[in-house]
Amino acid sequence: MNGISVEVANDGQEALELLDKEAFDGVLMDCQMPVMDGYTATRKLRAQERYKDLPILAMTANAMAGDREKVMDAGMNEHIAKPINVNEMFHSMARWITPAEPRQATEYKSVKIEQNPLFFDGLVGIDTGQGLNSVKNDLKLYQKILVAFYDEWKGASEKFHTASKSSDPDASMRMVHNLKSNAGTIGASRVQKAAEELESACKRHEADEIIDSMLQQLIVELSPVIKGLDHSFQIQKDVT
Repeated sequence: MNGISVEVANDGQEALELLDKEAFDGVLMDCQMPVMDGYTATRKLRAQERYKDLPILAMTANAMAGDREKVMDAGMNEHIAKPINVNEMFHSMARWITPAEPRQATEYKSVKIEQNPLFFDGLVGIDTGQGLNSVKNDLKLYQKILVAFYDEWKGASEKFHTASKSSDPDASMRMVHNLKSNAGTIGASRVQKAAEELESACKRHEADEIIDSMLQQLIVELSPVIKGLDHSFQIQKDVT
C-alpha cells in the first residue's frame, strides 16, 4: 500500500546490519527493542558520516513530556507516537523521506464497517471506530491486526511472568510496552491504560506485590477483550 517497500529488523543490531548491506531511503526506528534499543542504534548510525543525513523517524508508545527531546537528542528527525495514526505517520514520512526510486501507490478505497458486521459481533472493550481510524478505515487490515492481537496476547499473564524471569532486566517492561501500543492500535483503551500503568511501575522498580496487583488489573481489562475476539472468530468460522 502507498507504494512503500519495507524490510523489518527485530532489534537495533539487526537494523545496523541491514543498513550495511542495503541502501534505504529512511528508517522507522522503534525505540523499545531487545539487544539494542532504537536510541543506541541511532547514535551508532549518526556516528558514521554516511548516515548523518539518513532520515530516522522514532516510533514509540511513550508520548510524555521529555520523550520528544530524548528522541531528538539521540539524533532522530521526528517522533511518531503509538498507537500509530496511519495518516499522521504518512505525513511525517513524506516530510522527511524522499524515495530514490518512487513507486506508484495503489489506489485506496475506504471500507465501511457495515460491509462485514459479523466479524464485530461480540467484541468487548474495543472501540472499532477508533481502531479503523488508525488504519485509514482499511477493514481487511484491521481484521488482520485483531487476529494478530489475539494470537499475541491471549497468554499475556504467562508472557509477563516468563519475561520477568529473563536475564534481560527490561524484558517485562518491554513486553508491557508492546501490549500498550497494540491495545491502542485496535482501540482497546482500558487495556492500553492498564498496560501503561504497569509499564510505569516496572520502570520505577516497584515492589513485587505492587507489580502483581497491577498485572492482575491488566488481565481483568484484557480478558474480556480476548474472549470477545475469540467469540467473533467463532462466528466468522460458522458462516464461512
